[in-house]
Amino acid sequence: ALNKNREVFCIIERTDSLDQFLATNCIFNAEITQDLLEQLIVKTSHEGVVTLWVNHAGKLHGFNPTWRATPDEIWITQDVKALHTWKQNALLMTEKSDALMFTISPTTRLCTIIIEGKIVNDLNAHHAFALLKNYCSLSTKPGENNGNSIDARSRFKQTTLEK
Repeated sequence: ALNKNREVFCIIERTDSLDQFLATNCIFNAEITQDLLEQLIVKTSHEGVVTLWVNHAGKLHGFNPTWRATPDEIWITQDVKALHTWKQNALLMTEKSDALMFTISPTTRLCTIIIEGKIVNDLNAHHAFALLKNYCSLSTKPGENNGNSIDARSRFKQTTLEK
């Protein structure tokens, strides 16, 4: 498998800059290809978790960024404190921006997606792709409706996360 049994995370930056949340020494502006992913995930000497920071155009922006912002103790509920640190950071980032983050388990091949401060666990690849495609195709700012009668982000919440 491409992920070489490593946990691979992907952060998708949409219209809001993530510079306040993330920093990276490996800055790219590269088309994502099978060869590039293989070089970064399989052939690097880096062990453990791999994180890809992708921009709104679908290009690789950064590799293995570090978190600049950490969740404020006041903001975190007891339930959130019990989560892995990456989930706490992703919840904060997606609550404060229009970004999203997902990972695919190397053992179960199920996806976890964090969008708008909400966690959607245990999605198969088909459902995860549909959710990501749906969210990324919606308008990104409240009030932008792309000709729809209701705000697209509200429609996403109604149809996807509240089920």
